[in-house]
Amino acid sequence: MVDVVTGRAGGLTAENVTVALGGRTVLSGVSLEINPGELVAVLGPNGAGKSTFLNLLSGEQEVQDGNVAIAGEPMTDMSVKSLARKRALMPQKASLAFPFKVRDVVEMGRDPFRKEMTTQENDTAIDWALSEADIGYLADRVYTRLSGGEQQRVQLARVLAQVWRPADCDEPRYLLLDEPTSSLDLAHQHSVLHVARGLTDQKAGVVAVVHDLNLAALYATRVAVLDQGRLVATGHPDDVLEEDLIARVFDLSVHTVMDPASGRKLLVPNGYHKRRSNIIEIRKAL
Repeated sequence: MVDVVTGRAGGLTAENVTVALGGRTVLSGVSLEINPGELVAVLGPNGAGKSTFLNLLSGEQEVQDGNVAIAGEPMTDMSVKSLARKRALMPQKASLAFPFKVRDVVEMGRDPFRKEMTTQENDTAIDWALSEADIGYLADRVYTRLSGGEQQRVQLARVLAQVWRPADCDEPRYLLLDEPTSSLDLAHQHSVLHVARGLTDQKAGVVAVVHDLNLAALYATRVAVLDQGRLVATGHPDDVLEEDLIARVFDLSVHTVMDPASGRKLLVPNGYHKRRSNIIEIRKAL
């Protein structure tokens, strides 16, 4: 099931984008729009093109064919500073070798707004981001001395500070997260997605590359599934995350259960099976 929504003013839009890297086509004719007020989880197996697609949406990856735009304006026409005021990207890995304190790292997210907003507003954004990422107690610690999970939460706070706006501001902006839960414990995995979902109530659009399908099912308003560089499905998690699609795309036999607390459909693996061609027969036998 592919239900592509494109063309609305105000959205972050990829139209028919294609990317080849190292002689291999990584993305092929992908079209998708993310609008303010929704959290889109990008799903797919390893090598499906998820991170490349997120980098395209951020402007970090050059568009080879197709177009990426915000509110109808191509990203190629935007200055670096203008783009930084419209979207924030948290990559999979962020290298920082200098012994900055945590608050200083988070403050980097306010660089595009130093002249546009007051010192008080920028300080409010930093304090809010530290609180939302649950790292206020780390503010005076040296970033390079933190654990991997703590550093990941600091990077989350940095991009949260970048997308912060005063309560009376209705300017759309976008938060792009590449595997934001990869180094986190169970509680903080849910915390990150909870914070991301909360941003949708503040006129932000969020795109998150996620490997845990149940996290996507619980928190996403929409999912987009990539497989071998193509968009194979997009829509509400309950509609898209079906047993047949999971077997076909992820090489995994699952059954679905309804979570009584959230009212969302969750996935329970039946077991890992190496050969994709065997999955349907194995599922029938279970």
